Amino acid sequence: MENEKCPLNICDGSGIITFEDNSFIECECSRAMHIQHYLGKALLPSAYKNKTFYDFDPKHEKQTEILDKLIGYVRDWDILSKEGIGISLLSKETRIGKSHLACAVAHAIIEQNQKSIDQDIVLFINVTNWIDRWKAFYARFGKQAEEEFIDNDERQKEIDTLCSLDTRMNHADLLILDDIGEVPGSEYVSSKLYSVIEFRTSNNLSVLMTSNHPWEIIANKYGDDGIRITDRLKEKSSAFTFYLDEPLIRKIVKKNKK
Repeated sequence: MENEKCPLNICDGSGIITFEDNSFIECECSRAMHIQHYLGKALLPSAYKNKTFYDFDPKHEKQTEILDKLIGYVRDWDILSKEGIGISLLSKETRIGKSHLACAVAHAIIEQNQKSIDQDIVLFINVTNWIDRWKAFYARFGKQAEEEFIDNDERQKEIDTLCSLDTRMNHADLLILDDIGEVPGSEYVSSKLYSVIEFRTSNNLSVLMTSNHPWEIIANKYGDDGIRITDRLKEKSSAFTFYLDEPLIRKIVKKNKK
């Protein structure tokens, strides 16, 4: 079987460049394909899959500072990841760059960390979509479903898929939890979210979270588990908690002279 064409038009498609003295080096296409594999495996949204720090356009000086600190986080990833240090990206506004920056962190970490093809360097999970999949499963195959209409093979396949995803969430080097606080906080939702965060923080595995809500609202949304969820996230991201909203300009009002 012939080798596929090198996407960079450098090697013969084998991923190896061979010289006249029979020495050889790995072609850049091999690394590029490895990175693309991990980007796909990370489940990054299509719109953000190739977002990097370099195409992020800061809207104000504070975002420029945040960008620099996130680049520093990636640079020190080998050290920070051993302590489970995470990142919290918060804002009151939507479409302000949280997901872009989260995926830029993912992209940069994947670029500088090449591992076994079976390992998850980064895993991106939108919290609402994750919970909705579990709810849809129980709605279709749960105790209230009519047994005669249940395809047991299909049910087993779906539960295997969902449990496999949960296992990956527990063990990925970096888990990105996008839009925490958007899904309504039932006891079931709170328990699922707390279980993942507790496992990861207890085992020094990093979490990058994004939210359009302040810590207090996130805590209130998730009942008894809410404080424990936010406390663990805040503890592990204390040095990397960033608010992306534009700072309010305080106006100094001079008192009228009598």
